[in-house]
Amino acid sequence: MKIEKLGIRAFGKFHERTWHFADGASLIYGVNEAGKSTMASFMLYMFYGMPPARSAKDKALRARYIPWGEA
Repeated sequence: MKIEKLGIRAFGKFHERTWHFADGASLIYGVNEAGKSTMASFMLYMFYGMPPARSAKDKALRARYIPWGEA
């Protein structure tokens, strides 16, 4: 599988953001709180889905990624 582009409409700190990836390996880096883990979580949930909010832990996970400014 090849990911050429990643677009996030609203997830955590990201609103209407798009990244384009070149051929080969891509390295995602940045300072603390830049959103690297948020981007990785978004990609994980797009591939595998977010767990249903059955427990307090699952509800806290969902709340973490509510788009900022909408909580």
